[in-house]
Amino acid sequence: MANDSLYDVLDFYIEQHSTHRRGSYRVAVRGLTLYLDDIAQAFDIRDLSSSGCSLRAQAALLAVGRIVNGNLHIGNTGYLMGLTIKVIRHIADDSVACVFQALSRRQEIMLDKLLLEIQKRSIATHTARRKRKKH
Repeated sequence: MANDSLYDVLDFYIEQHSTHRRGSYRVAVRGLTLYLDDIAQAFDIRDLSSSGCSLRAQAALLAVGRIVNGNLHIGNTGYLMGLTIKVIRHIADDSVACVFQALSRRQEIMLDKLLLEIQKRSIATHTARRKRKKH
């Protein structure tokens, strides 16, 4: 049988052995915060992915290897509750990288839904900008 798959005509390349340290696509968006219960403080999220996030936080507050519990907020509204987060590295004096630990299926679905919505809005914004430039 001939290989007539529609996928054969797609024009893209997926690098199998990337040197990038990120395990999944990240989005940057304003208005997301992570409230950490153990510290009783909210931190702005710099970027977010299905596997983790980076926070605007003083490195001294969150030691590498520390595991904390928290809630993701959109604006002032709790969106994703009961997250367990592990600090994996200090990016700079004012940023830390974290990974999510043992997300429940419900948490995974809610996080994927949020990421998809952010991506859709980003695409719509870029499309609108391109249209304005043409006119």
